Amino acid sequence: MAIIDGFAPFRWTGPNAQARWWADAERWGEQLGVASERISVEKTLHWQVVGTCAYAVLSATLTIGLIAMIRRQAITHKSKTLRSLRLSS
Repeated sequence: MAIIDGFAPFRWTGPNAQARWWADAERWGEQLGVASERISVEKTLHWQVVGTCAYAVLSATLTIGLIAMIRRQAITHKSKTLRSLRLSS
């Protein structure tokens, strides 16, 4: 699995990438002073499945509430690569 996002270290890979990404996202939120967050996916820009691998690029908006103010950050291209994806017919 590989995850790419807009905060350091920007790329997580391997079988436990999702857990490490989540831990870093929590740390990022604490350092920034995030009180609440909401992500809205507008649309899927691209997706592809080959064998047991999948790739998706999403257009989304992340809205976060900070202790002192509200900040809106547009995420134009957020992508995730998934491995060992089980597909059902």
